[in-house]
Amino acid sequence: MQRFSSIKKAIRYCGLCGAEKSSGGTIQRTPLSKQRNKHLQTTLIEAAKMAPLFSPVLATSNSFAT
Repeated sequence: MQRFSSIKKAIRYCGLCGAEKSSGGTIQRTPLSKQRNKHLQTTLIEAAKMAPLFSPVLATSNSFAT
């Protein structure tokens, strides 16, 4: 049994993505979703902040920098 039919739906449930609206050449991105599992979102964000402290690979990686 699968709870989510796609990765995108799982990410939305966690509240880890904002909406993106595009029109012509303009792209607008909104902050993280307000409709979320707040406890899960907080846990995942804190884990992401702590991960570089325990993994040298994550500490030196800039692949997620914007």
